[in-house]
Amino acid sequence: LPTQIKFFRNGEQVVLTLKNGDSVRIGRSPECEVQVVGA
Repeated sequence: LPTQIKFFRNGEQVVLTLKNGDSVRIGRSPECEVQVVGA
């Protein structure tokens, strides 16, 4: 099943739908990258 991540950016809600193996960068630096495992 996909995983949904909800967060607010600039005051508006953003919904990310992620499946296994996706990687998402939150913010501008590489340290903020999130890898989705076992979704």
